[in-house]
Amino acid sequence: MGRPTKTGIDFFPLDCHFDEQTELYLLEAGAEGLAVLVCLWQMIYSNRGYYIDDSPDLSLLIKRKIGLEPDRVGACITSALNRGLFDLDQYHTFGIFTSRGIQRRYFDAAKKKKAIEVVDNYVLNGVNSGDNWIYVDGKATKEKGEEKEKEKEKEKEKEKEDIEPIGSIGDRSDGATPARVPYSKIIELWNEFAEARGLPRVVKITQALRGQLGQRWREDLPGLDRWSNYFGFCSESAFLMGKATPRPGERPFRATLSWITKAGNFAKVAAREYHE
Repeated sequence: MGRPTKTGIDFFPLDCHFDEQTELYLLEAGAEGLAVLVCLWQMIYSNRGYYIDDSPDLSLLIKRKIGLEPDRVGACITSALNRGLFDLDQYHTFGIFTSRGIQRRYFDAAKKKKAIEVVDNYVLNGVNSGDNWIYVDGKATKEKGEEKEKEKEKEKEKEKEDIEPIGSIGDRSDGATPARVPYSKIIELWNEFAEARGLPRVVKITQALRGQLGQRWREDLPGLDRWSNYFGFCSESAFLMGKATPRPGERPFRATLSWITKAGNFAKVAAREYHE
């Protein structure tokens, strides 16, 4: 019986000069940030090749490699996300660290492999598919223990989410209870909507996504019926639903909850800029 094909790669290219985003990140995070970034790249390329799952143990694994305390590792990772070194939508939606640069370098290096397993939803626009790709379900790549841990986290989130107020208590003179954001119900509405249309579901509720949902609830969609109407409005756009013809060499764009709730994107969607 032959040995299974190794997914990761043993070497990856590192540019002599970093781009502006990386330079700004290094100004913020310093030498610690460089060590964390290189460590993350090593873990990505040597394992899955084009992404790595976020997990409670990730900071500890990095600490073992470079000796940096988990809170400092977390601060560096947050800075890297905010600076665009990893794709925020993929992180919010799937809880993974990846980027176009990482994917292009890995898939180029993996061309000579007989076959590589690829999760379709994880691949970013602008990354060309390969003849040796075998598409798999993203859920099948998770360890059972990690899935159980995420389920526990979701339950904890639900207990907190539906009682978190927007605004400060006492700001209203009429004595009414301030509006509360039903995060879990919004996520459930989206996941049901997304699953029926082949769009990415939300599997990880991050603080950034919570912030976007809270802002939209407060400023634009203060009611679950409005969220349902908004999702329905989005479904009328071929571009958002991944049905528009992409540019040569690119994959069709498919909307995520994170993408359509960002302030700038929401304004464009509402103005019908993505509707023909």
